[in-house]
Amino acid sequence: KQWYQRTVREAVVSTQSTGEDMREKNVFDRLAPFLKEFFEGLNGLSDDDLGLDESMKTGFKKEIEDTMWEMYEDVCKKKEECKSKFIGCNCHAHFDKLEKESCRHFPCTVVKFGLDKAANFLRLLRKQTSLKGLIGVATELSWPLMKQACNCNPSLLNTTINCMKDYNGELMEKDDIKDFRAVMKKLNFDELLKFGETMFGGYCGNANGDCLEKFQGIAMNFAAMMDRSCDPESGNYKCDNFRRLSGGIYDFIEFLSEKEEDLTIKMIVREFYNKVPRNFWCKSKKCASGFLSDKFNNNCCFRNAVGNFNEKTIQQLQRFIASIVRASGAKMPKIDNSIRKKIAQSFNPNRACPKKYKEAMKSCDAVQYYLL
Repeated sequence: KQWYQRTVREAVVSTQSTGEDMREKNVFDRLAPFLKEFFEGLNGLSDDDLGLDESMKTGFKKEIEDTMWEMYEDVCKKKEECKSKFIGCNCHAHFDKLEKESCRHFPCTVVKFGLDKAANFLRLLRKQTSLKGLIGVATELSWPLMKQACNCNPSLLNTTINCMKDYNGELMEKDDIKDFRAVMKKLNFDELLKFGETMFGGYCGNANGDCLEKFQGIAMNFAAMMDRSCDPESGNYKCDNFRRLSGGIYDFIEFLSEKEEDLTIKMIVREFYNKVPRNFWCKSKKCASGFLSDKFNNNCCFRNAVGNFNEKTIQQLQRFIASIVRASGAKMPKIDNSIRKKIAQSFNPNRACPKKYKEAMKSCDAVQYYLL
């Protein structure tokens, strides 16, 4: 209970004033200066700040490039007698067992991607002046890797987990490896694998990664909505931004402040859901049947993915997180099915207010978009 009460106190301190004072500005007008400062800092980064050097083959400074080539030799070059500083010989053995060649070589593909693309990615990133631009650059450059990963679900995730559990690389001392493995044994990776397989499968859509481009568009739509939210000229009641949520966000902040000592996880989740996600998806029938249906709910990849982000899937993630909390010596607050239901509804308009989306809903081919 202490950790979320502390979080609540920290969230309220910066807005400690009367409700009337807080509401003088749309909450996103308060966020805008921080976003502007972030991009000014990003655009002001030099090559030296980012470890870049155009004269080098990879585009990075010599010490960074040397480490990257060392990693390439470790991950990509097979040796008769394994000696692996970075990922460890056990990890090599796990990947060698995979059936598909592209999956066996995935770690090498990632390293090659870093050698060929990482410097240019950082240069493009620092030029961006909007969240939409940031998301666009990140998703566009990562698309080839993600497409290959989709073809390897769930074996890639399972193998990565095994690499963590059995790590024997040289980046840790032997005593540290022993302690690390002891912690790994306490974590419920079986539940993480179930969660990851379902959600990554939804993100991919199928083994060909047919939903990747769709989710790139969805991510950029959300980012563009946030960009518009920080512009007062976008209007406070438009469907294509979040400014219409300002009142609900202030209501939630006031709720946290007034109820601080008596708060429970259930109260926080319920109030947040009612004031923010439910307002977003359900408050305006015009937005629900128009913009939100066009950009999100009538995207079959989105609808299938959020449909599978249900109480069962959330519980799998919850069990993994609980194992981390227990391993740290702490105790996880009780999260029952009613809380999981609110979390699921927060992402799924068809569960939050199905009647408002039913009329505008287009049919989806369940065969085309399946979970792996």
